[in-house]
Amino acid sequence: MHTDEAVNAYIVGQLLAGEPFTYDPVDRHGPLLAALALPLARIQGAKTFSDLTESELRLTTVLAGLSRFCYLARRLKCSVSCPA
Repeated sequence: MHTDEAVNAYIVGQLLAGEPFTYDPVDRHGPLLAALALPLARIQGAKTFSDLTESELRLTTVLAGLSRFCYLARRLKCSVSCPA
């Protein structure tokens, strides 16, 4: 697991434990991935940090990247087929 992914996993683990998240713009990337990963982890049954898997955490990045790609493809009117 990459360092950024591990940091995000740690943050999601803290959120699962009910701890608050304090964003530090000097130390970390934005809070979007943690905010998106938390509900996905809960949907997949994670209740603690040890329940998290790399696949669950990477799913957030995949979905965020795919939605961004589709948004840009539509905005640029590319001939890429994206789900409606």
